[in-house]
Formats: sequence, C-alpha cells, structure tokens
Amino acid sequence: MKTLVTRLPLLLVFAAVLAGCKGIDPKAIQGPVNGITARHDVYVNADGSLEDIDKAFQLGQAELLRGRVATAIGNKKNIKPGDIKAPVAGVTGRHDAYVTDDEGLSDLERRIYLRDTKLLNELVNEAR
Repeated sequence: MKTLVTRLPLLLVFAAVLAGCKGIDPKAIQGPVNGITARHDVYVNADGSLEDIDKAFQLGQAELLRGRVATAIGNKKNIKPGDIKAPVAGVTGRHDAYVTDDEGLSDLERRIYLRDTKLLNELVNEAR
C-alpha cells in the first residue's frame, strides 16, 4: 500500500503529461506555418495564370491556417489535427509545386523549404 501511495503522485503527473499531449502545440508549428504561408502567398500573388477567385481562395486558405494557429496560441490550447489538416494539405501542396518550379532558388533553399512542408505534414498527419 505504501508503494502505491508514494507512486500515486508520479502516476498522476504522468497521466497529466499524457493528457496534455493531445493535439498539436501551436507554438511548435507557428514558425514553420508562418514561413510556409508567407512564401505561399508571394507565389500565389505573383501567379498571373490564376483567376481572382482562385487566388482569393488560396490566399484565404493560408490565412485560415495562420489564424487557427494564432487563435490556439492566444487561447493556450493545442490544435486538433482535423482543424488544420485540410488547409495544411492545400497550402503545402501548392507551396511545394511553386518551390519545385522556382528556378531562382538554390538547391539548398529548395531542399530546406520542401523539408519544412514535409515535416509539417508529418506532424499534422501523425498527431492525435
């Protein structure tokens, strides 16, 4: 009995830590999200082949992603992966297509930018 009582606080701390791991820590993804969406927005605005409605949708999706991260930080809550999965997929998919086609980037820049989106997608897809 004494062993259980002495371990109980430790078990409660462990359970609290596990409970706190639900979702995605918005502070952990804020930097990558801001960098990816900023590059995305520059590419979308410069893309002369897009119609205004398509451009507005794509820019809106990036703004939605930034807004959800900022709101979660303000509320001090983790983000549910389902809340950002669609905008992350849309923004990172377009971002990667633009980055891959951008001849002005060095190979190092391209690899870094593509790695950032890969890591963000993996984090969102693996989070619970």
